[in-house]
Amino acid sequence: GIAESVEWARALVALDALVLDPEVVVDTAGILFKQRDDVAAVTQTLAAELLQPEDAGA
Repeated sequence: GIAESVEWARALVALDALVLDPEVVVDTAGILFKQRDDVAAVTQTLAAELLQPEDAGA
């Protein structure tokens, strides 16, 4: 939800995360997803896919 998104953004600022890379996404997934199963589902591969530019395949 919105609260989790705001909390995640604050965490990124606190961590001085200047780049949203797969490692940062995986490391902070627990903020976005409260259920352990959901956090476990966020893998390095999924994070990389989510952050891949849309025109990367072109």
